[in-house]
Amino acid sequence: MTSFTLGEHGTDCFTIHIKESNQRTEYWPVTVEIKSGGFSGQFKAEFLLQDLTRLYADLQRLHHDLLGSLTFHTLEAQLEFEMVGDGRGHFEVTGIARDKQGSQNELFFCFAFDQTFVPTTLGELDDIISQFSS
Repeated sequence: MTSFTLGEHGTDCFTIHIKESNQRTEYWPVTVEIKSGGFSGQFKAEFLLQDLTRLYADLQRLHHDLLGSLTFHTLEAQLEFEMVGDGRGHFEVTGIARDKQGSQNELFFCFAFDQTFVPTTLGELDDIISQFSS
């Protein structure tokens, strides 16, 4: 299983684990783990590779500029978040996770971290995109 983490590993963050599938489809089975403050949760979903490709490009831009924002959402709205940079290397992520498409079970999360964690995330995403786009 391949994964990437946005935020500070082990504390406030989310990690997306991508399970390799024998079937080549547009959708990849994933497990999303979220830790925010005293709360944590996990759920299964399916993401499009293009979701991760778009996230990679947007995260590269935000890491370079340090100022601005990016938004991420999956087709079925199971994971949505916004990441905002303050121009000084600090980022805040706010979002919502749903355990199933259209579910009323929702986890709202918010956490902050600094730019030192972004290169690791970019490297993990690059590896995933390279592995699953071939």
